[in-house]
Amino acid sequence: MDKHGITMPLKVHIICHHLSDFFELTVKTLRRINEQVVEAAHHKVKVFFENRPNYNHQNKESLASGVATLAAIAHFNAF
Repeated sequence: MDKHGITMPLKVHIICHHLSDFFELTVKTLRRINEQVVEAAHHKVKVFFENRPNYNHQNKESLASGVATLAAIAHFNAF
């Protein structure tokens, strides 16, 4: 990614960095997990960001965008 100047798509980031958290916390595999749950969660997060423009920056590579995304995640997880 650094070599070609591209960013990691969110879904790839989740798979690479957070899927192991799911396994550890639930002590389950993905064998019996329905992808509708994942898509519903994805939609809920998408709507959350769309309804709160202060968290949604155009330049996703900026420091301000990273800070806003972290604040949004904390806000979202507080529900």
